Amino acid sequence: PFRTIKKGVSVLSSGDTLLVRSGNYGNELSIDITKSGTKENPIVITAEEAGTVFLKGLRKKGAEDYTGKDEGIVFNVLNSSYVIIDGFHISDFSVGVNVLGSTKHSNNIAHNVIVKNCIFVNNGEVGVQTARADSTLVTGCQFISDLVQKEGYIVSIQDYGCNFYNTTYSIVEDCYFYGAHHQSVSFKEGNKDCIARKNIFEGAQYTAIYLGQNRRADASPENDNPTCENLIAEYNIVRPAKGYRVKSPLRIDNCKNAIVRCNYFEGFDETNNTGGINVWNESLGKIDIYNNILAFSQNNIHSCGVSLELESNVEVLIHNNTFYKVVQDLCLDRYRGDDSETFKFEKNISYKCKYNSKVDKNNFKGNPVFINGNPIKQPIADTPKKPIFNEYYKKLTEPFRLKKNSKAQGFGVDFKNCKFDSEKK
Repeated sequence: PFRTIKKGVSVLSSGDTLLVRSGNYGNELSIDITKSGTKENPIVITAEEAGTVFLKGLRKKGAEDYTGKDEGIVFNVLNSSYVIIDGFHISDFSVGVNVLGSTKHSNNIAHNVIVKNCIFVNNGEVGVQTARADSTLVTGCQFISDLVQKEGYIVSIQDYGCNFYNTTYSIVEDCYFYGAHHQSVSFKEGNKDCIARKNIFEGAQYTAIYLGQNRRADASPENDNPTCENLIAEYNIVRPAKGYRVKSPLRIDNCKNAIVRCNYFEGFDETNNTGGINVWNESLGKIDIYNNILAFSQNNIHSCGVSLELESNVEVLIHNNTFYKVVQDLCLDRYRGDDSETFKFEKNISYKCKYNSKVDKNNFKGNPVFINGNPIKQPIADTPKKPIFNEYYKKLTEPFRLKKNSKAQGFGVDFKNCKFDSEKK
């Protein structure tokens, strides 16, 4: 045995496993992993028992200046591949796990790195970050960002949960995000063929899932903010927790081709002309949004289910979604495209929305009748009964019900009396 994790990692080679005994390893950082395993014989760095190996940095909760300080990186995977990091509790550093390939002008790309069963708490910049690192998998992890209350503003400590730059085939799945991350999961600047799948987000200061963050409009010779391509968000749950708002669950921008399907978004409270799913004007290609449930927005005119802020002729398909008790199902306040060419809004269900969209292309307004779970449009003379929809909605959302004593605040709660506004105490 070695006394430090860093020493143990330094002697690893392909096929080796470093087993880390339970305990508090304190402010141990800059654990560099510079060797690679293989597909058959990866390098494994694992806690003896998941969640019982603690690494704690110098960051202090409530510190006046926590954003500009550099408390260091814990695990630094540098140009290495086929590495597994498993079961660590990492808190109060700057970065928990950093996976980094060489510069964009090099062919030396890190790949096939797995981060699993780890807990990241209040790391000032990000829990897991990758750049030029293909086929990264983040699974079974928890990301916690508590609050600092300062001059009436709620500020996140762990700015990002997962942050991906210029990667391909990367996946975040079966993870739990809690608190006030600015962006809980962000794919930005050149990511291709990446997925956020089956995650739970309870609270997000701004956005839970960002597909294509950093706009081309911000380009400079030093940072040209390349466009992302082929990103997917599916089977995720996003809702507020007690004291932690969700401003807008998902945003798409500077991304060519995206799929948003089978997600459950609840209790979002956007106030700036956006809403549950936002498609911004640097989106490209085809954006397909379907089979999502968007429910219980804040009572604000702009808290809509889907918001389009498009100027280009991107193809946006919005179909087979359920909107329940959101102020608007579709918001076009900043939309500047041609309706017939740039988007379709059809076969959606809008129930108890304060304002239904003016775009009427086979959508189900008001009280549809359901036969075997499918909405059936009725003759105008018929007046469907309220219990029909309520029973359908109950079955539809049963998988998303909260456990007893959950920290989350959702599933049908009346949000108008909840204090989520970050700009006021």
